[in-house]
Amino acid sequence: MPYAARLRAAFRCPVEFAAPRDAITLPRALALCPSVTHDPAVWTQALARCEAEVGPTRPTQGWSARTRGACCDLLTSTGRVPRLEQVAGELGVSARTLIRHLKGEDTRFQALVDALLQERSEALLRENGLAIRSVAEQLGLSDASDFNRRFRRWFGMTPSQYRARANPPATARS
Repeated sequence: MPYAARLRAAFRCPVEFAAPRDAITLPRALALCPSVTHDPAVWTQALARCEAEVGPTRPTQGWSARTRGACCDLLTSTGRVPRLEQVAGELGVSARTLIRHLKGEDTRFQALVDALLQERSEALLRENGLAIRSVAEQLGLSDASDFNRRFRRWFGMTPSQYRARANPPATARS
């Protein structure tokens, strides 16, 4: 049995090689399920170790990078577009202070959120199997029409047009 077939059989899902990114996509509902192997002591220990290893490098990041990281975390964990107040809370500052820090780096909160959503939407649209509605849901947007409006504003074309350009149909060679 070829290697790819063994992986497909083991994981019981499509496996793609030479893809533009590494990813495992799970249904959002699965992220909300409690872990049957959860151990609070192990969690606390692992979290402390991660903070010990990553902690010293974090303050060297600018506010834009820290804000973007918090936005990514919140989008992933909540399935919703992050709000300024949420992100500021995650970073331990007030919303006004975060705005001031970002302004000092010549950027805005909404610009960072839009850039994150743009990047994720491009990656998700390259995955042929996802419906536009599913892409909108994974981005935490209210509906497909909201996503279509934003996408047209960002890229000057609809998500369907982008997908057609990003994934041209295979042509027969003679």
